[in-house]
Amino acid sequence: MNKINKILIISVLACCFMLNLVLADNTDCWLLVNETYKHKNWEDDWFEKVNQVWETDSPDAKFSNFLTVDQQKLILTKADLNTAMLNLKKYCCENNKWWLSMNLKTCDDDLASFNPNAMDSEYLFDHIFDVMMRRLAWLTGDKNIYENSKMTEVDDKWKERRDFITDKAEDLSWSDVQSIIDEYQKYWVKSKPNLWYDITEEVNRTFGPNNDQDFLRFIVWDNWMSWDKNGKVAEAMKNYDKWTLYDRYSNVCAMSKYFYALLNYSNSDNSDRWRFVDRLANWTCERVVQSQIENENQYVQTVVQNSANLLMENYIEWYLQYLYDRSNKLKDIWRSAEDRWMDVIRAVPYLLKACVR
Repeated sequence: MNKINKILIISVLACCFMLNLVLADNTDCWLLVNETYKHKNWEDDWFEKVNQVWETDSPDAKFSNFLTVDQQKLILTKADLNTAMLNLKKYCCENNKWWLSMNLKTCDDDLASFNPNAMDSEYLFDHIFDVMMRRLAWLTGDKNIYENSKMTEVDDKWKERRDFITDKAEDLSWSDVQSIIDEYQKYWVKSKPNLWYDITEEVNRTFGPNNDQDFLRFIVWDNWMSWDKNGKVAEAMKNYDKWTLYDRYSNVCAMSKYFYALLNYSNSDNSDRWRFVDRLANWTCERVVQSQIENENQYVQTVVQNSANLLMENYIEWYLQYLYDRSNKLKDIWRSAEDRWMDVIRAVPYLLKACVR
């Protein structure tokens, strides 16, 4: 009997120990315990959580179907969200979080899709933010868009703007400084306070104090949120195609919160993890975005300055060439005049002789 009691006590203690370990794990790895990216009998790879909520107009996708599928894809594609989930799974598998490990089939099946340059973070929010910033070319170059997964697209406004500024930066004539300034105004007009596309304040106000369900209901402008009368966030998201590049940068933290709640939706109250993510977004995320905006501005200023310098140099070279040509022409006229004058002088004696006769 004592032996049985000891076994029971040990079993209970072991269970309690394991439960404490699980409860102490405030990571987002629990989202991926039963989620697989690779599907042997399907051409496409996906996570079911992403399929259920994005690039779909299903009535069940109640917190995203206020946007059309085309509107959803313009903000972020399903491949982008899958990449964020995949990068989180890589971290969880490699660091043995929530019973995930590289020895398990679910991790081994997705191993070939893991991106080697994925960031190390146990929070899905970080990976969503990372993906959104890579689309906005936070890091530029051929290897900075994740390629093992299917995320290969950059933001359309960023690409349009960068193609223009790159052409100007590589143009040896540097003859049109004003066009660079005009394009800068087109893409980098600040939304505060005149435009209504800045949703950061509204999102920050509701993300922290509310659980994920209340937050998402606010985003889609559920009418029970009577203190918000205009549905600003939902309307702004519907008009994402009109956002300037500045709007897209300045709202990326708020949009990351939305996607985090959308994929993390559990009908549960706030947790330590939820509050930590809120602090992370409000402190680190917004500083990174502001730093990137300043870097982009500095790059444009450098291009404009170089353009102005080269334009002035080209103008001076042209003017000097103009003066040189005028000087040579004047010399030719003076030389021709001298020659004519000498002809006259030489002809005078002969004319005098002719007159004397």
